[in-house]
Amino acid sequence: MSALKPIGERRFFMDDNLVERENLSARSTDTPSASEYGREYFDTYGHVGYSREIWLESFRGMADQIVRQINPRRVLDVGCAKGFLIECLRDRGVEAYGFDISEYAVNEARPDVRPYCWVGSAANSINERYDLITCIEVCEHLPEPEANEAVRQMASHSDMVLFSSSPGHFDEPTHLNVHPVIDWLRLFAQFSFTPDTEFDAGFLSPQAILFRRAAVPPSDRDLCQFAHAKNRAIALEELQTSPRLSPALRELDTIRNSKGWKLLNRFRNLRARVKDPIARALRKLNLIRS
Repeated sequence: MSALKPIGERRFFMDDNLVERENLSARSTDTPSASEYGREYFDTYGHVGYSREIWLESFRGMADQIVRQINPRRVLDVGCAKGFLIECLRDRGVEAYGFDISEYAVNEARPDVRPYCWVGSAANSINERYDLITCIEVCEHLPEPEANEAVRQMASHSDMVLFSSSPGHFDEPTHLNVHPVIDWLRLFAQFSFTPDTEFDAGFLSPQAILFRRAAVPPSDRDLCQFAHAKNRAIALEELQTSPRLSPALRELDTIRNSKGWKLLNRFRNLRARVKDPIARALRKLNLIRS
C-alpha cells in the first residue's frame, strides 16, 4: 500500500456550500495517554457521565440492531470504553471483544466481560480477523497519523467496519482530529471499502456508516453524493436536538396530532378527491361544446 493521502484539507464541502474549517494544526498532535481518559473524564463524559445507568439501554438498542441487521459471529469494538457494547453483544450470543486506551475504563467492564477486553491503542492492537469491527466516536480523539493507521488496521482485519466519527464539536478538548464525513469516506476508499448505501446506521448516530470491502473502489462522485445525504441527516439531527428549536418542534407535533389538524387534513383529502373528477368532467364538457 502506498502512502496514505492526507485525510483533509483546510476547506471542505458541507452540502452545496463551501465552509471554512478550524485549522487544527495548532492543536496537540501527541498520542493521548491513558491518564487523559481516567475517572474524571468518564465521570464528566457528555456532561452527564459515562455510567451504566445512563448509557446501557442505548447500547442494548445498538446491539439489537447489529444482531438483527448484520448478524456477525465475531465482533471487535475499537475504543470500547467500559465495554457496554461488548457485554450487550455477548448477552445476545455474539463472540465480542474490545480494547481501549483507558485502563480505568477497561477495569470498569462487567466482571464476566472483562476477560474479553484489553488495554491498547487503535493503531496497533488488532491482531486477529473479525466478521465486524465497530469504531464509534474514537478516531476524532486520535492524532491524524494514528487515526489513519487505525483505519488501515481495521480494513486489514475485517470486511465490514461500522464506523462513526463526529464531524463537529471542535470545542471538545480531546477532539484532535475532527473531519467531515467525506474525508472518512475517501480514507476508507483508499483500502477499497465503500459505504453500504442500503444500511441505515442511524441507530448509532446520524454520521455512522457501515463500510464493506468492495471489488472496485467507489467513485469520488458516489462518495460525495453519500456524504451529501449524511450531512443532511446530521443537520436534521442538530435541528431536532437544538435547545432553542426543540420546544417549537414539540409544539408543531402537538398541532399535527390534534383533532383539528386531522379534521382539516381529511377535508383537504376529500376536496382533492372531489375536485379532480369535477375538473375532468368540465374539460370533457368544454371539448364537446367546442
